[in-house]
Amino acid sequence: MGLRRPLMLAYLDLSDTLKPPVFDLLVFTLTFMSAIVCYIQLYSSGSSLALNVLSPVLVATALYLALRSAGGLAFLISTRSLEVYMAYPLSRRGVAGALLLSRVIGPGGLLISLPAVAAALIYLPVVRADLEGFLAVYAGFLVQALFYGLTFALIALASKNSGSAGILSLIYYFTYNLAGFILATISSTPSSLTFKASQAMSFYLAVYQWVTMPPGSPLRPGLGELLAVPLATLAIGLLTVEYLARWFEP
Repeated sequence: MGLRRPLMLAYLDLSDTLKPPVFDLLVFTLTFMSAIVCYIQLYSSGSSLALNVLSPVLVATALYLALRSAGGLAFLISTRSLEVYMAYPLSRRGVAGALLLSRVIGPGGLLISLPAVAAALIYLPVVRADLEGFLAVYAGFLVQALFYGLTFALIALASKNSGSAGILSLIYYFTYNLAGFILATISSTPSSLTFKASQAMSFYLAVYQWVTMPPGSPLRPGLGELLAVPLATLAIGLLTVEYLARWFEP
């Protein structure tokens, strides 16, 4: 009974987040383009397949989470629909968990997973031979997408305006990635702090380098670089739940 009501609320809200035709069209396009990427280049490992297929998918997923998910969450606030959700026999944390499931985890997970499944089916022998590498890189992309989505959700709760939430989320996304690119560009050596910081900001690349680089390689990330984004994702998720539970006022 404890999980039934939050899951029911998440299911009801997910129907709005995944409302056709936008989500259906995006899933079809990403899956189709992933299949094309598979056919225009030969891959010898599951990790390289996942990296090349999911890199453009991550960009599209982040844009969707910024404009549709975060914008939709802010729209719930501006139209006072969130107050209706809070009137359900649920705690505020239950409502927050349901919203994160329907606005971030659900759509983000589907958008990353479906192209990955399509690529795995096309290159099934390669993926079987390097299943751990494929799954590790896929997980890296999934965590990075959730990191973006949870940050966008927090921005939406703070801004309370759908237009502002979408624009601010996009500003954050492009600033974050540009900062990572600049840090990598100005790095003098792979052991420099700027290079390690850029590695830590892109979890999926850090995972790929950890999988493919031999132990002792200067390009192989350390534990700090590998844990930065997952820990930040967990922290932002908890902060979002606590913000909605304790400090949020419609």
